[in-house]
Amino acid sequence: HDEVTHRTIEVDPETIGEYTSQWDKDGKWIFEGDRVLYRFSGVDSYGVVLFGTYGDQSGRCDQGFYIRWEDDADCLRRDLGFWTTEREIEIVGNIHDTEKEREGAKDGKTDSV
Repeated sequence: HDEVTHRTIEVDPETIGEYTSQWDKDGKWIFEGDRVLYRFSGVDSYGVVLFGTYGDQSGRCDQGFYIRWEDDADCLRRDLGFWTTEREIEIVGNIHDTEKEREGAKDGKTDSV
């Protein structure tokens, strides 16, 4: 008869993000709190996946999963579904990564989370 063993891992509830039912360009599941990268014409734009109410440049307001872009990338669409349909974004970490881990990801020195 097979013996079943159980292992317990402590998880900080603040680090759990909701699954968005979307995937990045590499097929990785996207969760709330993930940091994503969009690369176009040699320019890298980073953002964080969030859930809530958000607006666009036209003043329209929506609710759902969206990307809050960093570094003045306000010209980029915010709705997550647009980016995952085209599979143009990739996960590069999450908001709970340390600053050192983030810098390594930007330099290509660590694996994506």
